[in-house]
Amino acid sequence: MMGVIDGGKVLPLAVSGKKRVEKLLDVPNFAEAGVPEYTLVGWFGIVAPAGTPPEIIEKLNAAGNAAAETPEVIEALASQGIEPVLNTPDEFKEEINRDIAAFKKLVDDGVVVLE
Repeated sequence: MMGVIDGGKVLPLAVSGKKRVEKLLDVPNFAEAGVPEYTLVGWFGIVAPAGTPPEIIEKLNAAGNAAAETPEVIEALASQGIEPVLNTPDEFKEEINRDIAAFKKLVDDGVVVLE
C-alpha cells in the first residue's frame, strides 16, 4: 500500500496493528481511532504440511528467521512499512489461530461479509 499512499491515491485512516507504522507515524492505529476490538496485522511466514517432522520445521524456522534478519530483507520490508517479527513455530501457530478467531468474529459481527 505504501506506493499508492505515497502517490496520494489512498488516504490512510488507521492502521490495524497494535502500534503505529514507522512510515505512517501520523496515522493512528485502530485502538487510537476508536475500534480496539479489530486490531489485526497482516503477516506472512513459512508453513509446512501436517505431519512434517519437527526437525524439518525447526530448520525451516531457523532459515526463515535468518533471512528476515539480513539487511537486504529488513530494508525491503521497511520500505513497505513492514517490521519483521521473528518467532518460534509454536508462536506462529498461536498467531495463526488467534487471527482465525479474530476474522471469524469480524464475519460473525457483520463487519466483513463473505459471499
